[in-house]
Amino acid sequence: MLPPLSPRRQARAKVLIEQGQSTRQIATACNISQSSAYRLTRQHRVGSSHVVKGRPHVLSKQDERYICRLATTGKCSTATAIQQELNSYAGISASNTILRALRRNSIRSRYKKKKPQLNKSHRRARREFEISHRSWENTDWDRVIWSDETKICLHGSDGRERTLRKDGSRLQDHDILPTKKFGGGSIMVWGCMLTSGVGYLCKIDGGVNAEMYGHILDDELMETIRWYGLEKKDIIFQQDNASCHTASSVRQWFQDNGIEVMRWPAHSPDLNPIEHLWDHLKRALNKGPPSISVEELWDRVQDIWNAITPETCKNLVRSMPKRLGEVRKAKGGSTKY
Repeated sequence: MLPPLSPRRQARAKVLIEQGQSTRQIATACNISQSSAYRLTRQHRVGSSHVVKGRPHVLSKQDERYICRLATTGKCSTATAIQQELNSYAGISASNTILRALRRNSIRSRYKKKKPQLNKSHRRARREFEISHRSWENTDWDRVIWSDETKICLHGSDGRERTLRKDGSRLQDHDILPTKKFGGGSIMVWGCMLTSGVGYLCKIDGGVNAEMYGHILDDELMETIRWYGLEKKDIIFQQDNASCHTASSVRQWFQDNGIEVMRWPAHSPDLNPIEHLWDHLKRALNKGPPSISVEELWDRVQDIWNAITPETCKNLVRSMPKRLGEVRKAKGGSTKY
């Protein structure tokens, strides 16, 4: 006795029968024998108690679930790739039908997020950071001065790629476009921010080394502290783990000035709210005409930076509990931020 056909193949065969396909076409599409196709055809026609009206469905429920699985697991990142996979797997030729199936399941095409590639040690450090700061309140986060460098280009493409992702779902590895820090550009700037507003901005000529970074701390950071009337013993300074930030001379500078440095997990720009200020700045730049020189670009950057309101900075800092919550849900992986 032959083993029974799987529910998926039976459902697929039923759809083809309703479409009026021949026994041979059904056998080929479902990868079954012609005798099995003939038996299913007879059973369906005998068991049908009503006449099917209207245009028959191209996809069965099982086909639609298969399409969603192709999209959400990263096996296919476009509707065209799904169409090819579905055609080779089940002999189904569809285009707009696939798009409608994706929309019904809240799966839309998006650009891949550019995120640093995380290994096990990175994820573990991010989870430890989340655990150690889980109980922090707004008064704790208000003590932090956030800092970062970024590059700003005169011209350049965004290099974006699309992916298929369900609404509200967490980022998976296939939704991410890995990046490397600093890939060229017209100018590089250093900036800082806190709940009260933005700090002093610095244009960096050439690369950043420990000596250059020490000058930035002496000048822009200390001027920011004085501008907001802060005591050095009351602040916590955040920086990433770039080699110029962790040099012995820099560590000595913080020790001599009595400034606490936050222990920061590597490859975690999504935890730093200043990243959203860079995004705000670059979007504002893109809204205007392109700068014709580096000098003009720097002038525009300063104007936009100084126009950022304290309320904007405060809202970004207040997002830290949500950022930590996303890290907890992702088990140390990448977040939507």
